[in-house]
Amino acid sequence: MSRYEVLMTDLWLVKRKDSPNFFYRRTVPSDVIAILRSHGQKPKEAVWKSTGTSDRKQARLVMHRLNLEQDDQWEAVRRSAREELQGKTPTKTDINRACRKFFDERRMAYEAKFTEAVVAEDRDALPLQLTSIQYGSLKLKDAATKGIMLEPIMNKMDRIIEDEGWTLPKLLANGQYTEGYWAFYRAMVDAIRDAADLEMRSARGEAAPAPTSEVIRASFVTPSKAMGGEDTTLAALAQKFEEAERRSAFKKGYTIDQQSQAIRLFVQHCSPDVLVESITKRQMAAFVEVLLQLPVKFSSRSDCQDISLAAAVAIGINRKLPNRSPKTVYREISGVSSFFKWLVQRQYVEHNLTSGLFPRIDKGRGQRPPFSDEQLNIILASPLFKGSESVLKPHQAGDVLIRDWRFWIPLCSMFTGARATELAQLLVSDIHQNGDRWAFHMEECDDEDTTKTLKNTASRRVVPVHKTLEAAGFLKYVSERREAKDLRLFPGLKPVKGILGAKPSRAWRDYLTRIDVKHGADGMGLHSFRHTITDQLRLAGFYDDQIAVVLGHSKDLMTTRYGKMAEGTFQQRCEIIDSVAFTGVDFSTILPRAGH
Repeated sequence: MSRYEVLMTDLWLVKRKDSPNFFYRRTVPSDVIAILRSHGQKPKEAVWKSTGTSDRKQARLVMHRLNLEQDDQWEAVRRSAREELQGKTPTKTDINRACRKFFDERRMAYEAKFTEAVVAEDRDALPLQLTSIQYGSLKLKDAATKGIMLEPIMNKMDRIIEDEGWTLPKLLANGQYTEGYWAFYRAMVDAIRDAADLEMRSARGEAAPAPTSEVIRASFVTPSKAMGGEDTTLAALAQKFEEAERRSAFKKGYTIDQQSQAIRLFVQHCSPDVLVESITKRQMAAFVEVLLQLPVKFSSRSDCQDISLAAAVAIGINRKLPNRSPKTVYREISGVSSFFKWLVQRQYVEHNLTSGLFPRIDKGRGQRPPFSDEQLNIILASPLFKGSESVLKPHQAGDVLIRDWRFWIPLCSMFTGARATELAQLLVSDIHQNGDRWAFHMEECDDEDTTKTLKNTASRRVVPVHKTLEAAGFLKYVSERREAKDLRLFPGLKPVKGILGAKPSRAWRDYLTRIDVKHGADGMGLHSFRHTITDQLRLAGFYDDQIAVVLGHSKDLMTTRYGKMAEGTFQQRCEIIDSVAFTGVDFSTILPRAGH
């Protein structure tokens, strides 16, 4: 069995809270739903059947049988619908449906020619392709005006009539074409000319050109508006996807927020009312180009509000604003790609249009560098740790000692290597004793008032409190929070877009800039402490798999999937943390002075 088949198996086998057994779940194809609805039925969007077993291997065997049976049932529905059409005189809706299918085929053919020229970097071929398409469209119009039918189109029509089983006479007794056949031909010509028109408009930069012919416009009408079917507009399915993602337990809220924001940009670019099956690869490529040309932080600029993405690009060009990074665009296309994978799985579309369109990025860039001893000394001698002018001006020297999250989160990060969000979401109860030693307990929690999330399973860990952190008064600070009956260890922090670690990360980058440690986009931030302690532990002689235990790095080993106990003893973790010496770094500014 291939990896793809295994993934599809896992997709169709699901667990439900009300049963220990696996269930077979499969989305009903859209054409089957349409047929059943046309017969007055109200079909469900998905089929659910119990496999009768909680063993995955056995469930897979049952799943294969159910899969074959389900395919047979759906094929029987389709066969019955085809039999009903035998000998049927085609309605206007039937003609529109056939023309729409032909329209899609022609657009794909046009797009394939352009793609071939682009891949071959034959830019001169693009204008020639446009000229060829335009000439063919004019030739069709001229022939139809003169009452001449072109043989290639007639051959296509004859195949459609035969495949659909229609009764549509071609010739009258006098050898002239019937009015019904002529009507079908004119509709086919409109479809071809519309496909050519849309391709030319798209090639000239129009984001989401709409069809102009009546026959194709009629086929673009949303099924929910036309016959009570499912709404397959881009906006409707984007909303449906977001709702499904938020019900899932596999993605964090802020990840879904970023993903949804990228999809909203795509909806804005293409138009909310466009049907997903009509979106082309060319439109997706144009979207990527627009994202790359948008100015930095365009969404927060007052002059870019309530305007199209193309207009925002024009503003950026006119004012010579810097463009957003390919890394940002890469993340956004990843969000849109997740949406299209979902569409493919549920048979709304055939292909993931983002494939091959991700911008190239240098994955080596943007990595967080560690702090040097010189930089750490500058940080520890700066006003935040030595004395500030005021609570509102922590970067300016004075006599005010700030001892809130701004002081403690950087120090905790320095001596634990913990992530900003892990520290920001800590509860007072997460700092408690293991024997005679205090420790941080990094754990998840989904209570309404104390929600905490971790990046992965390995992030659930116990990290001893470093002796220098104790000497700086950290345990005294914890005791004060406990006496104040605070729930959170850093009660002054509020989430930004649902992320508690966002504010300290941003504030620390700003502070480093103000004290001249950070320069532009050099990567320096709270995460640099994570790299710094890694180097310290390597200097102490520890291997990366030992360091991973205290940093919460996941390790791709089969052994890590077994058992429930945490790796390594608490005493071993103490030895690892205590080895962090920071030789050459002066901590006198954070340690109590003699007599105090």
